[in-house]
Amino acid sequence: STVKFVMTDPLPVVQVKVNDSKLVNFFIDTGAAEVFLADKFADKVGAKRFGSENAPFAGGNASYQHGRVDSLTLGDLKMHTCPST
Repeated sequence: STVKFVMTDPLPVVQVKVNDSKLVNFFIDTGAAEVFLADKFADKVGAKRFGSENAPFAGGNASYQHGRVDSLTLGDLKMHTCPST
């Protein structure tokens, strides 16, 4: 699959679909091991939430929730049950 960057400066941005949403812009954070969704967007696409954590980030400590989506589409690659169990 080939994925075009929407922009590369100051951070790389690509377009994805979450649970068959419309295309949305996502930052690629090379230091992150997971995909993070804004709360409103997670609600809109029906992300299933479970558990929460507090962890250090570049801007200081922050709380976040764990969740799962049915699919994440990047280019012509569609991943299902993200993350898998």
